[in-house]
Amino acid sequence: MDVLHSLAGIALMVRGWRRATGAIERKRLAILTITMVVSLALGFLSDTFAYSVGLDVPNMGILW
Repeated sequence: MDVLHSLAGIALMVRGWRRATGAIERKRLAILTITMVVSLALGFLSDTFAYSVGLDVPNMGILW
């Protein structure tokens, strides 16, 4: 459920980034979007993918 909320938030930020007219607002939304995507991807890789492959990686993102 938290992943769905994160994906919805990313979608809303991308939508706002596309509609933004000011350069500063576009940069801020781009930074927020990139950091959310990176954190979600690293959390997925460390919690799910690495565990299923058998790698011993500490959990970086805890998605309850």
